[in-house]
Amino acid sequence: MSIRHDELGRLLASHLRSNSDRMVWVDMQLGSAGSPRPDVYTINKSDTSLRPLAYEVKVSKADYRQDVAKGKWQTYLPFCCAVIFAVPHGLITKADLPSGCGLMTWNGAIWHTAKAPTLNPLPSLSRDMMMKLLIDGIDRASSHHRVQAKPKWDSDRAIRQKYGAVVAEAVAKHIDFDDWLKQLEKKYADAKLRAQESHDADLKRIRETETSNRSELAKVLGLAPDCSIWDIRGRIRLLTEAVNRDEEDRELRRHLANIQDALNAANNSPAVQIQKMIDG
Repeated sequence: MSIRHDELGRLLASHLRSNSDRMVWVDMQLGSAGSPRPDVYTINKSDTSLRPLAYEVKVSKADYRQDVAKGKWQTYLPFCCAVIFAVPHGLITKADLPSGCGLMTWNGAIWHTAKAPTLNPLPSLSRDMMMKLLIDGIDRASSHHRVQAKPKWDSDRAIRQKYGAVVAEAVAKHIDFDDWLKQLEKKYADAKLRAQESHDADLKRIRETETSNRSELAKVLGLAPDCSIWDIRGRIRLLTEAVNRDEEDRELRRHLANIQDALNAANNSPAVQIQKMIDG
C-alpha cells in the first residue's frame, strides 16, 4: 500500500479524534527546541488519568528500522505512558516491535489495533510542556477538528448510502473488518453445523422408525425381524398371488354352485316330475 507519511498521520489523528475521548496534537514539539516531536500525541480528557500516548507513523520498513535502531521512540517515553507505531497494513508485525510498544495498522479503509502497548507509570509532565500544548496546540487542534467535521459527516453519509448501515457503523466504531468477517464466518459455520446435526438427528429417528416398522411387518408376514426389504417384497408378492388364486377358486365354486342349483331346480320342475311318473 502506497501512502505518504503526512497523509497517514492525518488519517490517524482524524481517527483518534473521532473514535476516542482524547485531545490530539499532530507534529507538536513537546518542549523547548530540540525536544521530541511525535507524529501524533494524545492525552485523556481527565484530571485523574491523563495517560498520554505518543504515536510514531512509519510508511517504509527502512525508515522504521533506522529509527528503532537509533532508539528515537525512546525519546518520547519521558512524555508519555507508551509509544504506539502506526503503519500501513503488512509493513511490520507484532514480532518486529520493540518491547512494550503498541501497533496500529491502516488497511486503506480503517485502523486496526494489532497490539496494545504496555502502559508505563505517568511521567512527570512539566508545566512548560502543558502550557505549550494548551497555548500552541488547542487552537490548532480545534481548528482542524472544525474543518474535518463536515467532510467526515459527508464521508459517513456516503458510506452509509453505498454500503448500508452495518458497514457505516463498523467504520464509525472502528470495528476490525477481518475480525468482523471471521465472526460472521464462525456464526455461519456454527449455524451450518447445528443444521447438519439436526438433520442427522432427524435422519437417525427416521431410520430407527423405518427399522422398527419393517421388523413389525416382517413378523406379520412370518419372516425374521432382521430380514431385508427384498424378502418382504417377495413375501408380499407371493401372498398377493395366493390371494388371487383363492379368489379365482371362490369364483369357480360360486359358478359350480349356481350350475348345481340350476340342475336341481330343473330336476324338480313339474314337467320332469310328470315324466318320472310316466316312466315309473
